[in-house]
Amino acid sequence: EKFFESYDVLLTPTLAQPGIPAIEWHKKSWLSNVRANVAYAPYASPWNYLKWPAASIPAGVHATAGVPLAVQIVAPPRADAAGEALIVSLAAQLERLRPWPRIAPGYDD
Repeated sequence: EKFFESYDVLLTPTLAQPGIPAIEWHKKSWLSNVRANVAYAPYASPWNYLKWPAASIPAGVHATAGVPLAVQIVAPPRADAAGEALIVSLAAQLERLRPWPRIAPGYDD
């Protein structure tokens, strides 16, 4: 909360690395699932746990893996939903400056 006394939003990567393989995770243990998720997607968990507003928006393509990249916008929760409105407004501004393709490059086949 102290951070947001000086800043309106926090920007983080959405993922720490390219996504994990799409395998039958439901057949693996709970601990295996947690370890895998913490390794590649550690940035969303704190905000989900706190129930703070956040959104992931497109941010290009990974230079070596060739997969889509994204950034996460986080705002503090407010009773009047101003945090959510700020996130949506910022996302809309960024999309106007750099329009997002409907389908990620290389995935339109």
